Amino acid sequence: MAIKSGSESEIMEVVVQRVRSTADTFSVYTASTGDKPFDRATIKQFAGPVREGQRWALAGNWAEDPKWGRQFVAQFAALAVPRNEEELQGFLFSGLVGGWAHRSTWRVFDRFPGNEALEVCANAPHRLLEVDGISEDMVKDLQMAWRRGAGMAATYAQLTDWGLKGKVCDNLIKRYGAGCIDSLTEDPYRDMLEIERYGWQSAESIARAVGIGPRDPRRLTAGLECAIHERTWAAGHTWLPIDVGVASACGLLGVDYPTVRPVLAEALTRGHLVPEGTDVYPAALHEAECTIAAQIAQRLDRHALITPTEVAGMRKPQALSDDQWDAVLTALTTPISLLTGGPGVGKTTTLRFLCQKARQLGIAVTCLAPTGKAAARMAEATGVEATTIHSRLKIVPGVAGDPDDIEPVAGLVIVDEVSMLDTTLAAAMLERIGLGGQILMVGDPDQLPSVGPGAVLRDLLAADVLPRVHLDKVYRNEAGIAVNAKRIRDGETIVSLDDCQIGAAANPDHATDLIVDRLQSLLAGEYRREDILVLTPTNDGPSGRYTLNARLQPLLNPTPAGTGIVQRAGTSKDPSGESTAHAEEIRVGDRVMVTRNNSELGVFNGQTGTVLDVQVPRAIDVDIDGKVITFAGEDKRCVTLAYAITGHKSQGSEAKIVIAPIFPSRVLSREWLYTVLTRAKERCYLLGDEPAMQACLSVRRSHDRRTGLVARILAAANVDAGEGV
Repeated sequence: MAIKSGSESEIMEVVVQRVRSTADTFSVYTASTGDKPFDRATIKQFAGPVREGQRWALAGNWAEDPKWGRQFVAQFAALAVPRNEEELQGFLFSGLVGGWAHRSTWRVFDRFPGNEALEVCANAPHRLLEVDGISEDMVKDLQMAWRRGAGMAATYAQLTDWGLKGKVCDNLIKRYGAGCIDSLTEDPYRDMLEIERYGWQSAESIARAVGIGPRDPRRLTAGLECAIHERTWAAGHTWLPIDVGVASACGLLGVDYPTVRPVLAEALTRGHLVPEGTDVYPAALHEAECTIAAQIAQRLDRHALITPTEVAGMRKPQALSDDQWDAVLTALTTPISLLTGGPGVGKTTTLRFLCQKARQLGIAVTCLAPTGKAAARMAEATGVEATTIHSRLKIVPGVAGDPDDIEPVAGLVIVDEVSMLDTTLAAAMLERIGLGGQILMVGDPDQLPSVGPGAVLRDLLAADVLPRVHLDKVYRNEAGIAVNAKRIRDGETIVSLDDCQIGAAANPDHATDLIVDRLQSLLAGEYRREDILVLTPTNDGPSGRYTLNARLQPLLNPTPAGTGIVQRAGTSKDPSGESTAHAEEIRVGDRVMVTRNNSELGVFNGQTGTVLDVQVPRAIDVDIDGKVITFAGEDKRCVTLAYAITGHKSQGSEAKIVIAPIFPSRVLSREWLYTVLTRAKERCYLLGDEPAMQACLSVRRSHDRRTGLVARILAAANVDAGEGV
């Protein structure tokens, strides 16, 4: 039966009669639309799969199709809330409600027989946790599906009319519930920075629809907040000069400076921004810097697990240099310390001996790294199980957590690849490692700074309050890779050597051809595809990520074309500003990368994996660090081909062979070239424009980042900022 909603869309509830075509993102079927036998219609919806007999709640409009005639096109579609036990079973086993379509679901009906199961699902879903195999996440998924199908069609219809869809609508309804439309009509900008996937463009779309003008104080205030957040994250800063922040807001809002500047005072009262003198911080970054400084001060005041007297009689192993042994003793006898050095200087050997010595002394050892691959390398090198920081400490980006909810981390905690830690991750990590944990942070200060805001390792070194051992004697790979790594650190011109070859390419197209030829040659020899890492400065261009992945996929994956899921890889702009969309096909066996954090799936930007199964066009199953993750619906866009990745995304990775095309680009820097070079364990091939390679040496990205961490650390440790220690 159809009714009119308050929006432009029509709301109806239908029963599926005959399915013509159905998939995860698109279905066409014939349905009954009323009580009379002839009340039928063709329904086209962007959801599925559908089955005969199901009831669906729809919101959309009628349209004339040149071939199929009159159809109802549903922009919103959800399974209607079940009315009896039979419908409840169909609802739960539909495959459309989170993780419910498995054997554990039957236990619900054993535990709550008859219509009791329906009553529990509708009014007391927390009781479902009494059933073995039913998790909290499953209950949350059920509640969301129930809301979608229980009278929320009108709300979804209005959100759809405003240009929103999918997970954005779900998240808004989670936030506001039945009052969603009223809340957004009153102020679509109010909670914009706190709702996942809801951003400036979505808020602007609603604002235009409800009549909020370009100079409305609500818009100006939110625009200032949004611009400062976006500018700091894009540039890697933790703060901006207030005038720079206001100027950024002018660009976002399309209004002049005198219009924006007066709303600053109001913006500072809302809690999203924190002023310090003539500067302004996003509140989360300000809090993170304060947390890092306080944690360091507290840890420096604590006693170490082992006193210097207790290790005074220990003999240095012959396999260690004096500096390496000093690093072992420092890690054991100080509550928090640093170990730094480039590739081949013996950090791995030092950590292996440190872990052995700690266990001999009865000290528990926990090894952590920012990525799964870095953790796997760490475990292999030390002989101690290593996990990601996120998984061990239960850190989920965008989700506030209680440090008291995790299993305490005590003993010696070794954190590798510290250069990858941004300000928010470093703060969460330190806060969640109990003060009983003694921390050694290990990193290479010459690598690229973190993808997120801040330059944590740079600032820890600049503050100079932590005990630190720096290793600089190269023990392995005395040839090209280590030699050129040192030359890059020193700002000297790199040279072509046997295991670090520099090859000229006339242009980016030529470089791509050379990469393909080189790969074919390597694969014909002793190397496998897992041994080779192709890194590029940019996503677009003839030697960018999109082009390289398209060229390398048929070479590295034998799965035939046409068997996978085709989706958008991204967009690029030509010099005239014209945008071009790039498509890619994800197939079984492909190497893929996660492109954004997804708290629901528990995956993080930069993680890589292998596609195990593709359910066209519904879902992609990916093995990530030994765990199978299913990306379905909109979540499929979280993964992209990763035969070639950008240098920034390569942090924490390592391969026997690294190949990189290099041409003039705004992203090139000394840290970029150093990071790319040091991903290689055996050989590195740099192909392209040699002047561009050498020009990298004069650009230092990490030095450009604005942070307040050094001053906070010194203040918390009661050290004069001009004095140092």
